[in-house]
Amino acid sequence: MKNSLRSLSGACGQCQPSLRRVNGVLAATIWALGIGTLALLSRPPMPGLFFVPFVMWPHAITHLAVLNAKDGKGQCCLFAAQIIYAIWVGTACVAMFSTPAETAPTALLVVAFKAFPALGVLWIAAVFCHLRKRRIARLAEARSVT
Repeated sequence: MKNSLRSLSGACGQCQPSLRRVNGVLAATIWALGIGTLALLSRPPMPGLFFVPFVMWPHAITHLAVLNAKDGKGQCCLFAAQIIYAIWVGTACVAMFSTPAETAPTALLVVAFKAFPALGVLWIAAVFCHLRKRRIARLAEARSVT
């Protein structure tokens, strides 16, 4: 059992740099699409940029976590969080701006908070993966010292 866990953690460690790179590219793409979508869907485009911090703050947290995540399982959780949030923001923006309503821009203020429960679960899972990997590394160090 212990050997299988070591080989599994070694396999995740080997694929982690490529997954980290994929997450970085995905995060940059989501930033560009999110800012572009908010600018293009609002008329005139500049007021749409006002909503970027309100709509994209969960993605900023995920992006910071991607940059700091050290293990493959945590990166997988953060990859899922990025995909879920991109789909959610895209769907919400298209729904709000497809039907002209005066309250559509103010509805953008709550988009991020409505996605928070799903993202929070994935963020917590990524933190637990990180803490578990640190604990396994400390145990391995303790065993090698004795």
